[in-house]
Amino acid sequence: MKTARMFAPLLALTLAGACQKSPDSAAEPSAAAHGPSAFPSDDHGVAEDHAVAIGPDPYASPSTGTHSPEGPLAAALTRAEWAKADNRARCAPLAFTADGAAGGNARRANFAGGWAVAFDTPAQRSAYGIAGVGALPDDDLPYAARRSRLASTWPYAWASNDIGKLPPASYAGFGREGFGAYTDANPKGLGVKSVAYLIVPGQRCLYNVWTTLGRAHLERLLNGLTIIAVK
Repeated sequence: MKTARMFAPLLALTLAGACQKSPDSAAEPSAAAHGPSAFPSDDHGVAEDHAVAIGPDPYASPSTGTHSPEGPLAAALTRAEWAKADNRARCAPLAFTADGAAGGNARRANFAGGWAVAFDTPAQRSAYGIAGVGALPDDDLPYAARRSRLASTWPYAWASNDIGKLPPASYAGFGREGFGAYTDANPKGLGVKSVAYLIVPGQRCLYNVWTTLGRAHLERLLNGLTIIAVK
């Protein structure tokens, strides 16, 4: 928790910059913030609205956000966005296999250098989603160092078999946006943004999963993650 508090001023500056962008601007890593530090800057992938839509999604339909026994949610859209991303060779596409009946419709979203899929619900735009972040300084560090970074930054963590159908040793640090813990007054995280930073063995990128629907929903999304097969 001490680490999370130390990064609060940096995150506040990041969010302030994001708020100055147009509504359809990218939620992207700040290249200027990344120096020779052994760890990535804490602004990557966390902007005021996370991944924000940049146009109509030709794949979207009322059924793209519902669970399908035949495969992951919005698999075709995820593959299409991944195939256009600069980081596709080092950041395999991940998708949710269930969203807790949240009723979101999937759409493409902009995540500079990477790929993203956001889900809009009738009540909220970009209510939840997933992104593969563009290149960061930490991506080529030993996996143990990347995991240590997440463990020291976030108040909660899931590892290995806790995370869906991902490879063993996959690791996610998560909490309230801003690296915060859920409070005693709001232990379910209702009405706040929950974010997870995720690393997967064999993938040299950072994944972001977010939701505005509470801690239980974030954990459900994490538990339903899978790697999508590509040609």
